[in-house]
Amino acid sequence: MNKYFVSEIYPDALYTAGSQREDIEEILQGIGYSPIHINTPERSLFSWFTLYKNVIINAKKLTPPGIVFFHFPIRSRAFRIFFELVRKKGFSTIVYEIDLEGLREGDKQLLDYEMKWLKKSNVIITQNKIKKDQSSQSIQNKQIITYEMHDYLQQKNEIFQKERKKTTEII
Repeated sequence: MNKYFVSEIYPDALYTAGSQREDIEEILQGIGYSPIHINTPERSLFSWFTLYKNVIINAKKLTPPGIVFFHFPIRSRAFRIFFELVRKKGFSTIVYEIDLEGLREGDKQLLDYEMKWLKKSNVIITQNKIKKDQSSQSIQNKQIITYEMHDYLQQKNEIFQKERKKTTEII
C-alpha cells in the first residue's frame, strides 16, 4: 500500500504552533510516508494555472491503493482540489485536525464548511475528547482518533545548545 502526505512546511514556523506540521511530517516520513510537494508560486494569473497543473500532475503520479494524509484546515483551494482528485482515484484519506477555525472564531457558517470537508475524509485525527465530541455531533459514522497531547520534537538549534546557569535574573 502506498502512503503519502501533502507537505505544508512553512519556514517561519520554527518556534510557533505551526512547527507542529513539520513535526508531523518528520514522523510520517519515519514510518514510511512519502511527501507530496505542491509548490505555491507567486500570485499571478499564470502562476495559478501552474499551481493547478502541478496539482493534477501530482495526483496522476499516485498509484492506488493507498493513503493520503492531509493537515486540516486544508487552506488552499488547490489542496482541496487535490483532496478530491485522490479520493476519486480510490485513496483513503486521513485528516489531522490542527484547528477548527469556525469553532475558534465562533463562525457557524465557517464551521459548517469545515465539517463538510471533514465528512469527506476516511479518518480524522483530533486533539482531544472535547474536539472529538464536537466533530462527532456533526460527522456521523467516521473514525475519529484523539491524540490528547502533542509534544514538539526537539529542534537542533544553538538556542537549545547553550549551557544553562542558575541566576537570580528575571527574563
